[in-house]
Amino acid sequence: GNSYASEIKYVSIDSLVSNFQYYARLLQDFFIGIPYPYYKVVYKITIPLAIAGAAWRYKLYYPAIIYIILSFILYIIYPYKVNLRFLIPILPFYISFVLFGLEGLCNRMVVLKEQIRKPLCYLPVVLVILFFGFNVYGQNNAYVNLKKIKNDEGLLGPTAQEMYAF
Repeated sequence: GNSYASEIKYVSIDSLVSNFQYYARLLQDFFIGIPYPYYKVVYKITIPLAIAGAAWRYKLYYPAIIYIILSFILYIIYPYKVNLRFLIPILPFYISFVLFGLEGLCNRMVVLKEQIRKPLCYLPVVLVILFFGFNVYGQNNAYVNLKKIKNDEGLLGPTAQEMYAF
């Protein structure tokens, strides 16, 4: 039979490096809801926060950390590239480690007064939630506008519908 194990013969140093770079870039696509080029900046800021959050909470969350590491190793070793949906099981852990990292950073900013420190710490989270909210709102408006288009126009016309009516 044909199994995934038989694909190991296609693994090379080039495929490992290529897959590592691909999945590092692919994770930033999760932040595409944030306007360009800011989503790249947000992603790059979250990387050290996630690493710091994982380091500060490794005793409590070591199974999650092991799961994330083994998943990435599997994705990097598998010679073919897959899409963002394979990273979805990792994203809740990534986000929680980012929040833990942000919390740890805020707790270490003792130089600032409490009145300034708390809003400053919550600001990045609020901004990301707002950007995602606006993105969802925009997608919903696009869907509503698509529904308003008459069926005899463009891609939704009778010819297109007839072509795919099996």
